[in-house]
Amino acid sequence: MQSLLLACFCLLLVPSLSFSFGLSPKCSNLVPLKFVDITAPRSPRQLALHTALHAVKYKLDGNEIRGPITPISNFLVTRMKDSLTTTMGGILLPDQSKTRPSEGIVLSAGPGRRHPHTGVLIPNACKEGDSVLYGKFDGTKINYNDEDCNLIRDDDVIMIYEGASMTMTNCRPAKDYILVEYNKPSTETSTGIAIAAAATKDLEPCSGTVVKLGEGRTTSEGKVSPCVFGVGDEVKFRDYAGQEVNIEGKEFVAVRMAEVLSVL
Repeated sequence: MQSLLLACFCLLLVPSLSFSFGLSPKCSNLVPLKFVDITAPRSPRQLALHTALHAVKYKLDGNEIRGPITPISNFLVTRMKDSLTTTMGGILLPDQSKTRPSEGIVLSAGPGRRHPHTGVLIPNACKEGDSVLYGKFDGTKINYNDEDCNLIRDDDVIMIYEGASMTMTNCRPAKDYILVEYNKPSTETSTGIAIAAAATKDLEPCSGTVVKLGEGRTTSEGKVSPCVFGVGDEVKFRDYAGQEVNIEGKEFVAVRMAEVLSVL
């Protein structure tokens, strides 16, 4: 038995030895087997990709980690956009006057969260590459690959847009948010008497015109419940509700649909 195995092994390595072991002449035409490392790249492109993947190093808060961050549930990893360093007129701002960023680009997104009562998967509202606006104090700040990033939930996202900056044509409210062009407080009484600016500066607007709608609120069954009012409607919402949003130099307020009290 051992001699037969040895003969087969020698045949694979040196086909010309087939006659010395009494094998058929037809076997002398066999091509010797070649052992190939299937894990090794087989083309220049694969070699470059293989090298790049093994060369990338990922760091979190200065410590090297084994691979890229993978958010779970409805979490997002966002890279914070640069602070505003100049005014619209081109005036350079000092560090203490810079607008603190609450916008970022989604680097990776979790699949979504399960509803706590039904177990239905509610898909993540954002995807990789989206630009998002979120609350000023939302999320957990991290340093990922030497960049300032945030871990936030998709529930914290107010507006979603594409491109370097937000415009009225490329943005949309997230989930059940609506974008309202609010009514400014009156600067005079009904009899024509002017009201001092100091008397109205603390008045928060609580009504306005709907200019954009989010897709709606997701129910426990995973279905989207659309908004009951439309673009152009005058609405009144709760005092101090919503988040102020500046788009192309114009002030708006983003309000959740549940915070709207009535249609005027």
